[in-house]
This record gives sequence, C-alpha cells and structure tokens, in this order.
Amino acid sequence: MAPGHADHRHGALAVHTTPAGLKYQWMWADAQILPGTHGWSQRNPWRWSAWMEAAAVATNLEKQSQKNRPVQMRTSGARGAKIFPTTHLAAEWLRESIKPRHTAPNTAAVKSKSLKNYRVGNVNVASPPVASCRAIEVPTVETKAGSTPRPSAETALSSMKSEEAGSLAERGHASSTESASYVQSVPTLQQKQEKQDPLAEEWERLVIQWQFLQIHAEKHDAKRRGVLREYLRDAVNWGIAWDALEGIRADVLTHFSNRPGRSKIVDVVRDIVVPECRNAGAPCALVRNGWQIMKVVGFVSHAWQGEFAEFMSSLQQIYSASSSKPSLFISAFAIFQDQGFLKGVSEKKIDECPFTAALCKAEHFTAIRNSSVDMYLRTWCLLEHIYAQKSGLFPEKTQVSGPNTFVGIRSTCLDAQASGVGENEKILDAILSENDVESVDAQIVLFRNLGYKKPNLLQRLSRIALCCS
Repeated sequence: MAPGHADHRHGALAVHTTPAGLKYQWMWADAQILPGTHGWSQRNPWRWSAWMEAAAVATNLEKQSQKNRPVQMRTSGARGAKIFPTTHLAAEWLRESIKPRHTAPNTAAVKSKSLKNYRVGNVNVASPPVASCRAIEVPTVETKAGSTPRPSAETALSSMKSEEAGSLAERGHASSTESASYVQSVPTLQQKQEKQDPLAEEWERLVIQWQFLQIHAEKHDAKRRGVLREYLRDAVNWGIAWDALEGIRADVLTHFSNRPGRSKIVDVVRDIVVPECRNAGAPCALVRNGWQIMKVVGFVSHAWQGEFAEFMSSLQQIYSASSSKPSLFISAFAIFQDQGFLKGVSEKKIDECPFTAALCKAEHFTAIRNSSVDMYLRTWCLLEHIYAQKSGLFPEKTQVSGPNTFVGIRSTCLDAQASGVGENEKILDAILSENDVESVDAQIVLFRNLGYKKPNLLQRLSRIALCCS
C-alpha cells in the first residue's frame, strides 16, 4: 500500500505518517572544526549522506561502527533537524516513522467507501486517502451562553450524504455556510509562512548551525536570543571586555586558592569556563560582558599550556597605560567551551574557523609569551602568527609581551605540536599550504625576535654575577 493511504484494521484507522517521496539525510552531530563550530561543518555538503528513504538511512546508520556518536537528521521539505544520541536511536526513530500509526476509529468519515470529493470551505475532503479528513478534525468551538454552538468539522463530515450530494445537510441549529466560514478562519500553512518573523527564521538557522544552541536554546528568552543572533553572525563580535577578564581572574584566585599563580589556562577553561558555558548556554565572553556585544579590537595569541597569572600580567603590561582598554578576542573565552574541548579539529578547512574572521577584522595583534611553553612550537599559535602576517597586522600592528625564555631557540615548524588528538597534521597542512618548510622556519625567527632587545654587555655581566652569587 502506498505511503499516505489508510487501511482499516480491527476497527481502527491506520495512517502511514511518511508521505511518498519523503527522504532523509544525516551527518555526525558532533562534527566540528573547533568546539562550538558545528555550524561550519554543517555547511560542508560532504559531511552529509545522500538523500535516501527512511528504511535505507536506517540500514546505513546500523552499519556504522561508531554507534555511540550523536547523529543529526534532516528531512526533505522540512526546516530544522533532529539530534539523536546514538545511531541506534536514530535508526529506530526512522523505522518507527514508517510504521502505521493507529488512531481512534472515525466512523463518520469512513462509513461509506463511495464518498466523492466534498468541499468544506477551502478544504477538499475525499476518501481514500483520509489525509483531508484528518486535516479538518477540529473540536467544537465554545460559544457564549444563549448563542448557537458551532459544530466541529467532524460533525460536518458525519452529516454528509454518501450519494453525490455535493453539499452539507442541515444539522441541529448550524448551517453548512457557518461551518465553512469556521474552517476558513483556520490559517493555512502558506499564511503562517507569510507571517513568519524573519528574526525567528534566523534563530532557527542558528540553532541548526550551532550545536550548543540545539541543547540550550530553551534557556534563552526573546531578548537574549536577539543578543545571541548578533553575537553569532560574525566572530568580530566575540570580544571580551577588560572588566570581564578581571572578573575571571578573581574567580581563578578563589577556585585555585591551593595553588595560586600556578593554574594553567587550560585548567581555567576546564574548571571555570566550561561549567559557565553549560549553565548559561552561551559563550563565556558574552556572559561575562553582561550580555553586551563587544567588537574585537585586539586579537590575542597565546598557548593554553601557559600559566593564567602570567598571561594576565603580560596583558596588563601592554594595556595598563591605556585609559580605554580594548575588547580582545581570546579563544579560551570567545568560543562556547564544553566537555571534550581538546578533542581536536574534525576537518582540514582550517580557514573556516571563526578565529580567522576575527583576526582579519582586528585592529592589532598581540602575542603573549610565557615561561612554561614555547608558543612557536604550538601549531595554533604559529598559524595565528602566519594569518596575522597575511592580514597585514605583523609586524607593524603587533605587540609582544611576556618572558623571552625561548627567544634564542632555533626550531622548525615540523616540530610544532597541538593538544587535540589528530589535529596537528591538519594544522600543519594549513600552515604549509602557501609556503614551504624553509620559508615558514624563516618566519618563525622573525616572530621570535619581534620585541626582543638584546642585553648590552653591562646587563649580561650583571646576570652572570647574579647567577654566581
């Protein structure tokens, strides 16, 4: 029996819920370049499966080896997408969707198999199929005391003659014209779409693009949804204010009171930023800014393995003299962070990462060195420096702060590493996409020496004396 038609089993009406021609497409719901950038991955058509019927998609999902990965499903002709925790649940939902669904018997609608096409208002009613009958099954409308009640469309159908009457018979105190006007008052799908708020449509698109919104969308009222829409439109809106940074530093001192000054940035992200993002359902920078958009003025490059206290001290050395401190792009706070934030990039299109948009529109570039990790042996930091050079920010609009612990080291980009599993090769591919290894290594020397002043003879003698004392 063709989908969308009905049959009668045990006195009940069984309606197939999957119309003919409906197809499905799926992708991994956790596919992303960086945490919080699932929207970029969704735009890649190679991430999605081919359009298939429900049974074929279910079979395809059941053959996947990664059965515990979340699945994202979309349907042809429909907006949005469904998220399933596992491939099994996604396949089960698909198979359930093509099973007959039983509803209570509608004797008025099915008592005559010879029903012709009737018209109630603008609704054509025919059997089979029974879809039109279901479309106008609306309850009786309550009226004021003393007035004539309006019957439901189901009551209208029950009074249809099985012969070729072509009109509704009178029933009680209600006329067919009255019933038709009532059905006409129900807005059609086209009318609903015409009245659709464009901002609501944009929000629906963002929920599909950004994985964290799919989980936390219901936490936000209309006002905060408006702020999130603006924030997510462009990474240039991902700046964090100086007061917000000071607030994070105060929380770090409280949380890591047993080891003040020794907590690393990655520790701060894990213990403070991730819980805050999950509780608020929004990026830390936006929440700490009091839900105010701050345009990126400066882009900060830093190694997450560096100590947070040293990082903040280095920032103060650069910006303390400024009466109006700029808002900064700091990846640890700008991006929505959640569990698994160090699991690595999921595809090679590094240039689609949001940091590139923020870097291109920043007014200056700030490199924060540290005494624990050589930032020029970290692939992300190295890539950010190269992009800053391509954007015209290096060296004229670049500021450097932090200890010169690793300034004299000679290194090659091939030795650079990243924390995320499997991401190092992909970042190196991006670094070497336009330059060979020798050219990149020469650039690293320039990066290391920027802002470094070689000590004079007196300074070197003073250091030797200090070491020997």
